[in-house]
Amino acid sequence: GGGGGGGGLAAQPLGAAECLREARIECNRALELEPRSVKSLMRRCRAAEGLAQLEKGSPGASASSPGGARTGAQISALGKQLELVESALRDARAALELDAELKPAKAAVSRLEPWTERLREETKAETLGKLKDLGNAVLGRFGMSLDNFKAVQDPDTGSYSVSFQQ
Repeated sequence: GGGGGGGGLAAQPLGAAECLREARIECNRALELEPRSVKSLMRRCRAAEGLAQLEKGSPGASASSPGGARTGAQISALGKQLELVESALRDARAALELDAELKPAKAAVSRLEPWTERLREETKAETLGKLKDLGNAVLGRFGMSLDNFKAVQDPDTGSYSVSFQQ
């Protein structure tokens, strides 16, 4: 059986997120000593991926509010999740550079690449949506909205020209 209710100084068991964060810290230390450690790279990759999965499952991290837009906290969680997935992907790619036949690294790259792209698109869409809301809030005071402006990209230069429409 487990121990009883000890004193206030007894060590509490770590939760999953704390364990994964601690694992990343330990892997960082190991990689400072041995930068070409495939084992440490893959452990750090798995820890970051695990944290990203927890972030994904946290309340509201990827669920939209009833209006379809995420709150600032949800966008922040999305950005944090993207950062973790990108970190995991970098580690898996670094492990592959050291051992091109490493199956767990190959599997991680094939799993993480599409996840990274999807999160980048979601983050970009949410950020642009919030910027549009802000722009409309300001322009609304003048009886306009961003819908009054049209941006057209020049295919040769990639630059945009913006025109106003009533």
